[in-house]
Amino acid sequence: MPVALITGAAGNLGRVAVSHFLQNNWTVAAAISPGKTWNGQPHTRLHTRAVNLTHPNEVSRWLEDVFSRFGQVHSGLMLAGGFCPCRFKRGRRRRPCAYA
Repeated sequence: MPVALITGAAGNLGRVAVSHFLQNNWTVAAAISPGKTWNGQPHTRLHTRAVNLTHPNEVSRWLEDVFSRFGQVHSGLMLAGGFCPCRFKRGRRRRPCAYA
């Protein structure tokens, strides 16, 4: 079974990506910012972990765990950093994000 590695999994775009991979029979190793929680559906093929991506040692430990557990990763989505389709329009700030 293929394995996807996804950062920013608790964000707007991350949740959609995680759900898509799970629906297509992938195993997902998902990094979530410390203090955030996974609000999507629990799944036996979803493996979440709080990882501070600004700390290289935490990232290294997470990746070591992922490769130790699954052997390889077939796809990687680096989605940390935030995404909201309503935040900007033509370079000007609009109303606060309705998705946050």
